[in-house]
Formats: sequence, C-alpha cells, structure tokens
Amino acid sequence: MAAVTGDQIAAVLHGKNDIRLEETPVPQPGKGQVQIRVHSVGLCGTDFHAWQRGYFVTDEHPLVKPFIFGHESSGVVCAVGEGVTDLKVGDRVAIDPAPSCGECEFCTKGRSTLCPKLNLWEPGMGHLRQVIVHKAALCYKMPDTMTFEEGALLEPFVVAVYGCERGQVRVGTTVLIVGGGSIGMLSLVAAKAAGASKICVVDIRQSRIDFAKKMGATHTVLVEGSDTAATGKKIGEIMGDLPEVVLECSGTDPGMQTAIHAVKKGGKVVLVGVAPQTATIPAAMLFVKEADILCAFRYGNNFKNSLAAITAGVVDIKPIATHSFPLEKIVHAMEIASTGQEGALKVMVQPGKI
Repeated sequence: MAAVTGDQIAAVLHGKNDIRLEETPVPQPGKGQVQIRVHSVGLCGTDFHAWQRGYFVTDEHPLVKPFIFGHESSGVVCAVGEGVTDLKVGDRVAIDPAPSCGECEFCTKGRSTLCPKLNLWEPGMGHLRQVIVHKAALCYKMPDTMTFEEGALLEPFVVAVYGCERGQVRVGTTVLIVGGGSIGMLSLVAAKAAGASKICVVDIRQSRIDFAKKMGATHTVLVEGSDTAATGKKIGEIMGDLPEVVLECSGTDPGMQTAIHAVKKGGKVVLVGVAPQTATIPAAMLFVKEADILCAFRYGNNFKNSLAAITAGVVDIKPIATHSFPLEKIVHAMEIASTGQEGALKVMVQPGKI
C-alpha cells in the first residue's frame, strides 16, 4: 500500500454553526510518524462546543479558524515515516490524539494530559478527513477481533477509566453516574470493571435509563422535575445509602448540583463530562459533607491497559456506538449526536470505507 498523495475531503469548522466539506492536502508522514487512512471518528462533546459556541472547553480555548475537527479515531496505516519500526503498512490502529512532550514534570509523573505543550486544538490536527498523519508512538495496534468502532471508542473509554481512577473506584465502591450519554455509559463499563458493588445511573431520558439497565447498572433513577436536592435524596433511598463516588458526566448545572446533593459524606465527586464555564452549586452542602471535587479533563496513561481489557473481553463497549454516518452527512451526524435524537449515544463518522 503506497502513501496517499493529492487532495482529500475534510470537515472544516469556520465558526459557530458553520461546517463545510472542503478539499485539503493529504499530509505526508515525517520522522516518527505514520500516515493513516481513517475509518471511524467518534463525535465528542468538545466537537459540539466548538460547533455551537465557537470555543472548545472554555473561551480560553477559542476556535482557530478554519479548523478540521474530530479526535476519537481509528484506521489503517498506509505509509510509515523515517525511524518507525513498531508499525507497518496495513496495521489497524486506534489513536491517542494528544501528542504530549513526554519530558515535562506532568508527563514524567504520569499526568500527560496536563502537559503544557499539549494542544488538541491546533488547526491541522483534526481527524474528520480521509487521511491523517500521527505520531507512531501514539498509535495502538488493534487485534483483528476488534472493530474500528471499538478502536474509535478507545479514547473516550480511557477518559472514563481515568475518571474512575481519580475517584478511586475499586472493589466494593458504590458509584453514581450522573448523565447517561456516551461518556456516562463508558463510565458504567469502567466502574463495573473496577469492581464497584453498586452502580446507579441517573438521567432525564427513559431511553437512557433502559440502556443503562442493559449495560449492567444495578440501580437507575429517572429525573422528574428540577429539584436536585429531592433527586439526591431519592438516589440515596434507591441505593440504600448515598454513593461514595459520583461521576458527573452530564456537564450541566443540574448535574453538578445533583452530584453534590447525592454524594456521601467524605465522598468524591469527579467531573468527567465537559463542565460549564461557570456553575451554580450548593457549596455549603459540599462544605458540610467534606466531599472532594476532582476533575478528569482528559485521561491518564491507560491506553494500553484499556485496549488489553477490550481485547480480552473483560469489557464490552461495542453497544455504545449506536449510529454511523458518512462524512458528507457530518452536519446531520452532529445534530443527532448533540441532541441524543433517535436514542443516539456515540455517533461515528466514516470519512472513507476501508
């Protein structure tokens, strides 16, 4: 398989609510890089923020226009650059999209997600195109038994694993997951794998409550009304006690409020979903509970372990990829993914069939 050259079609953000399909040059691999023909790209909350608001996580991460977006991906190596020995043409790979330096104080302590040289939002880094180049050391070879959709789900699954690590979820821990979207369901899978004894999922949609039960939640709560304190009390009643760890996966004010009302005294609230820029929370409740708020902005160094768990069949994340669209349907795919229409959890886009 020779290196791909010429032009290709990419999904390019030009501003709020402005996605265009445009021809862009096919990048060529440099030293330590591989060229990858992209198969599947999962749509993420940060993609929705950029599309709807004009920035990514905060307004300190503005959209640099024009911008090729998408970062949860998998594909096939079609060319290798100088010095690459661990991968070859034809290898199927899942991609860690965050090229950290590997040398700073954060990288050397296993928290590469905080690397000051890390920038997921550079204009030339997006994966919603047919061919990309990427650092070979951040491409993980997939077994033949693993689907491309699972490969694209690996990155958000690692986020969920990191959220459980931050909350110290282990054998016997009781866990509440606020928000039953894709990151919530992946957190459910991760918490089960970590040995949580009780896992409750709370959401505003019956379809997601039903899905959580199928994925193994021991308890569920359908939110009715806007009284987050009452929801927190109901969670405690249904679980038999308030949970020790809450994984907040909705990224909303009500979700954060519910998490604080629901967490057990001395417990932990982990912000896993993309948090709002500012939030109104019951701070006094947090204070008297002596509960901790922790954050899982991206992920730790868990790609290899998470890939091994999927490969061994310890976890099954396949059902979370619910929809798939070709690249020319990117706007429709974003609408479905950002609203959860049609029961959507993780929506995949396929820039080119392999």
